[in-house]
Amino acid sequence: MGKRRLAFVCALALSCGPLPAFAQELPPLQAESQSPMPQVQTPPAEDVDAGLLRLTAEYGIRQIALAQLAMQTSTNPRVVEYARQVILFHTGINGSLSELASQKGVTLPQSPNTIASEARTSLLELNGRLSALNGTRFDEAYLDAIGGDHRAFVEACERLGAAGNDFKIKAFTTSNKIKVQTQIAQASALARTAVPTAAKPAPRK
Repeated sequence: MGKRRLAFVCALALSCGPLPAFAQELPPLQAESQSPMPQVQTPPAEDVDAGLLRLTAEYGIRQIALAQLAMQTSTNPRVVEYARQVILFHTGINGSLSELASQKGVTLPQSPNTIASEARTSLLELNGRLSALNGTRFDEAYLDAIGGDHRAFVEACERLGAAGNDFKIKAFTTSNKIKVQTQIAQASALARTAVPTAAKPAPRK
């Protein structure tokens, strides 16, 4: 699950109210080929900090994408509210992320179409799978996808952060990682309670 990436859907439910400009301005995901970016891997020592910034930007784009899909598709108010908080969290840290990137001269991806080509393909595939679901089945799949992406991000931060050189970026990454770990716990708790007991398979004897 850690390698799955999340698909982008730009329509939001009107009842959820306006969202920050960053979330509203992301263009829709397209299947045609774009200028590919290499998938995030451990970069050379001198480029670890830039790798952390790009990793965080790509992660935020994926999280916003899936959360917007959940807000449009889910009929569970708790799932919709969780998705809304995910969007607010990632748009909230975008200012600090952009400032750090500017200081380091790093160009960040701004939409699903500017992330790594392999990740973009995974976004399309996951979007198709989730879009075919509804009700409880959608909620389960959404929470599973978002939980897996949370964990993959934390693991990557730990791998890259240990070799980081810039104090401000390391501090930002550590703080962000702690907040994401809280989101993991929230998603897990929601997954245990959002699905009606009757819909869950009976335990094996």
